[in-house]
Amino acid sequence: MTNEEHIWSEEDIGRRVQLTIEGISYYDTIVEVCLPDGQMIIGPMLKCGHIFARFVMTPDMMRASEHTKEAYKKMDSED
Repeated sequence: MTNEEHIWSEEDIGRRVQLTIEGISYYDTIVEVCLPDGQMIIGPMLKCGHIFARFVMTPDMMRASEHTKEAYKKMDSED
């Protein structure tokens, strides 16, 4: 089973595990993280950090996308 296929559980929290991501092997600790929307996730600290960052940045990304669309619409209407 690869790292991506493993489903971590509460019993794994605190375990130090060796992982490989994109051919790079490293050690990490299994943690439980509360996401901004209240979901609880369990997994390696680095992977949980990546998921947490995605949840945090998504609202700003959507606002920036809307502003960008409006700016392009405005430029198109000025032509």
